[in-house]
Amino acid sequence: MTETYHWPRGATERDVAALEAWLGEHGWEVDPTVFMAGARGPAVQVRRTGAAWQEGEAGLLILPAETVRWDGHRVVVATRSAVPVQPPGSGRQRSGPRKMRLAAEDPRPSFVCPECRAESWHPQDVAQGYCGRCHFWTGDPTMYAAWREQRSDASIPASGRAVE
Repeated sequence: MTETYHWPRGATERDVAALEAWLGEHGWEVDPTVFMAGARGPAVQVRRTGAAWQEGEAGLLILPAETVRWDGHRVVVATRSAVPVQPPGSGRQRSGPRKMRLAAEDPRPSFVCPECRAESWHPQDVAQGYCGRCHFWTGDPTMYAAWREQRSDASIPASGRAVE
């Protein structure tokens, strides 16, 4: 049983069948009530299978070219450092053994948010410690501590934005 699954751009029926088999191994399924077509291929909504799925429970939307992983309890979008990638210049050559490397070995500098674990390679995010997912400078210890303290206030939701 593999821990990750890559949903390709321009997915075909064969890719859907492979995803359904992978999800089935983990007690999840493709949500038949949601279909999204896009220029880069279909996006799929997934959820827990049958009785394990509760009405109103959030599923997961998998976009084209996204990799998901099984974390032991649910299917989540894999962070880039957990996703095997091909080395630069390898293209789509499939002859011979497939050479892979982990993104963690990527020589480019990156910033990993201490709050949500999102990773960014944008030079400004790296320089400033900015997290695009949290919309805050979580790389600055002083600002991050103040932000966390402010967010612990009950009037401020998890998004970090004050209630209007």
